[in-house]
Formats: sequence, C-alpha cells, structure tokens
Amino acid sequence: MQLIDPSYILLPGLTYLLITLFSVLLSIIYERNDIARVLWVILILFIPFFGALIYLANFLFNRSRLLNN
Repeated sequence: MQLIDPSYILLPGLTYLLITLFSVLLSIIYERNDIARVLWVILILFIPFFGALIYLANFLFNRSRLLNN
C-alpha cells in the first residue's frame, strides 16, 4: 500500500481556496445590489469550484460594465 504524497492534496486544495476567496472578494466589492451579492456568495460557496468559475466568467464578461461605473 502506497501513501499519498501531501502535495497531491495541498496543491488542488490551495488552488480551490485561492479561486474561491478571489471570487468572493470580487463579488463583495463589485456587486452593487445586496441581494445579488448574497446570491453570488452562496453560489460560490455551495457549488464548489464551479460556482467560483461561473462568477469569474461572468465578471470577466461584464467587467467593462462593472469597472466603468
């Protein structure tokens, strides 16, 4: 039986944590509507990894609208 190297768990876990924190931070800063902000944070936290990717894709798609106002 072979033991699992900690880097196999640490690297994906750290990547997930950074993407999730970055997405939550962006949603808190740039979403103007409080309900939309809360819904995005719930989506990011309760749909692991894909919720964060969905928010980041939405943010990048609409960033000119968000950053110019």
